[in-house]
Amino acid sequence: QDLSALIAARELISFSDSHPAGVNDDLSACTELKRGNRHWPGFNQPRLGAPTSNPRFAEACMQPTAPKQDSKALRIREQALGIREQAQRRILILDGGWGTMIQARELSEADYCRLDFDTSRLYKGNHDLLNVTRPDIISDIHRLYFEAGADITKTNTFSSTTIAQADYGLEALVRELNVAGARLAREQADAFEALDGRPRYVAGSVGPTNRTATLSPDVERPEFRNVSYDELNLAYQTQIGALLEGGADLILIETVFDTLNAKAALFAVEEVGARLGRVIPVMLSGTITDASGRTLSGQ
Repeated sequence: QDLSALIAARELISFSDSHPAGVNDDLSACTELKRGNRHWPGFNQPRLGAPTSNPRFAEACMQPTAPKQDSKALRIREQALGIREQAQRRILILDGGWGTMIQARELSEADYCRLDFDTSRLYKGNHDLLNVTRPDIISDIHRLYFEAGADITKTNTFSSTTIAQADYGLEALVRELNVAGARLAREQADAFEALDGRPRYVAGSVGPTNRTATLSPDVERPEFRNVSYDELNLAYQTQIGALLEGGADLILIETVFDTLNAKAALFAVEEVGARLGRVIPVMLSGTITDASGRTLSGQ
């Protein structure tokens, strides 16, 4: 369903890009006729049966078609524009769900294990591990989304922080997970960009972790916190640095349920950017739990 919706969205946006609001239908029809597109909905309009009755239509159709731009030159120009400029020029499509795509593969515990892992633990469900245990699966999902028309793909790193991976005793693997996840996405992005010259982007996925800095996990101790702002910030810095090292173009702080966690992540982006001497583009998504318009932490 994610892929089908994405394909439909891409077709709709491609159509919208070619027919901006306010463009005369006759002129649009002429343009489509030149392109060889005889299935454009405008051709069903009866008034198009006699185009010469509209001088503007006739004049436009007599204009020579602009020569196609050299694909290599176009690609160089597109690459020179950053993602912010691209977003101002056209709608950019983000890929769809990852958990559902992975679950559809019906993987076993063996798919999540590696020889250097603790054999006394169970790892199935820790999808970020697939970046290093089954990179073929992750690469294939990136490929499917790009084939469906995505401009931006997320890295499979939603839980790749030292805080989230502590549940599996894999804190030491965090840098490897993020670098590998970003590289898999980067490889597919570059491959598809090479095919048609349209820029593809990699969004480094940064999840909220499984802890909240605002609320106490113990209702009997409202003052208690099982994570601090500084711990979150440090964990996010480690993740974000590794994502950029692997080739991420931007950082996606997603599924925010606690704005204090999000603040720690945003500050981590600024700190990593300052060390690297660059401004890092950021996207952010939040989770509103009900009609009150509040996050899970009540903000």
